[in-house]
Amino acid sequence: MSQARFAPITASLLARKGSAMPSAMAPHHPAPVFVETPRPVTQAPAAPVQDNSDRDAHPPHDPSRPKKLFISLSHREHERLAIAAVKTGLDRHQLVRDALEAYFEQLSRDMRDGCACMSGAKACSCEA
Repeated sequence: MSQARFAPITASLLARKGSAMPSAMAPHHPAPVFVETPRPVTQAPAAPVQDNSDRDAHPPHDPSRPKKLFISLSHREHERLAIAAVKTGLDRHQLVRDALEAYFEQLSRDMRDGCACMSGAKACSCEA
C-alpha cells in the first residue's frame, strides 16, 4: 500500500491575512444572489448599563469549594484506574481521593510524633 504524498508547506502556500482566495483546484460554484428586502426600522429599548469593572476579577476564596488538580497519566495507568473503578464500584475521582487520603495518613504516621498538619489539623506546629 502506498502512502499519500503531500506538498511541503512553503511560503507560496500561505496567504496573508485578508488576502486568501479560493483554490483554483476547487470547483467553481456561482455565488448565491441575495435580495435585500426593506424592513421597518424599529428602535430596540436600551439595555441597562452594567458595571463590568470586576468581570475579570477572581472570585473570593471559598474553602468549602473543591479544588481541581490535573495530573498526567500514562495510558496503562489510566486503564488500570478505570478497571479499579469498575471493580470497586467507585468513580475514578473517588479512588484517587481515597488513595491520597491513605497516603497522607501513612505519611502522618511515618513522621515523628505524628505531624498534625498531615493528619488534617488546621495549624502545623512541626518543623519540616
